[in-house]
Amino acid sequence: MQIILLGASGRMGRAVAAAALQQGHGIAAGVALEEEKGGAFPIYRTLQEVTEPADVVLDFSSPALLNDALAFATARRLPLVIAATGHSDSAVAAMEKAAAHIALLRSGNMSLGIALMRRLIRQVHKALPSFDIEIVEKHHRMKKDAPSGTALMLFDDLKAVDPSLHSVLGRSGIGPGRDSKEVGIHAIRGGTLVGEHSVQFVGQNEMLEIRHESYSREIFALGALTACHFVLGKAPGMYTMDDVFA
Repeated sequence: MQIILLGASGRMGRAVAAAALQQGHGIAAGVALEEEKGGAFPIYRTLQEVTEPADVVLDFSSPALLNDALAFATARRLPLVIAATGHSDSAVAAMEKAAAHIALLRSGNMSLGIALMRRLIRQVHKALPSFDIEIVEKHHRMKKDAPSGTALMLFDDLKAVDPSLHSVLGRSGIGPGRDSKEVGIHAIRGGTLVGEHSVQFVGQNEMLEIRHESYSREIFALGALTACHFVLGKAPGMYTMDDVFA
């Protein structure tokens, strides 16, 4: 594959470039805040400057570049994988509109392990609907958003099973206790933790916990490359990592 990589100079961008090289793929061009020449591939400041041919666009940048990414991929009829997080409802609507013309895969977490975890927690909640649910996530001290996009995605998966669920972001003060439709979401920040997500199903005198730990950003890079390969040749539409795993 030849990939156009948005967010090429970031930590994930560099991890994707290294993983692509190891797998025999190429980065046709990158887009980042600072233009670079003379490296393994050209890096431009805007997508409008990119003229290199490619097979797919991979977005590991910020939501600010979304409209440019959608316009670029649609104009070139290239499949688009969006690994950036923090998109608004209107941004998601714009993705769905673009997906009428191109194959578009969006995920807040590119790990194949997380893709399986999402399937598992839906199955558990269907089987144990009376169990209380708590979500706990841990990340490095420099992570800006809390709770993580993955934690919110896990909650959305549970809510797809039971729309009456509602989230509580952390807890403080004195209250009457939790209600049966409450899902606590808790964020821990410290050190160099790459990422850990846990979903706990708590019943009478027993608890079932499903946990995923990330030891390297390489897992997200490899998952993103798998997603890029998946969308090649796919019909227009919205896809997820659940489709990739299936």
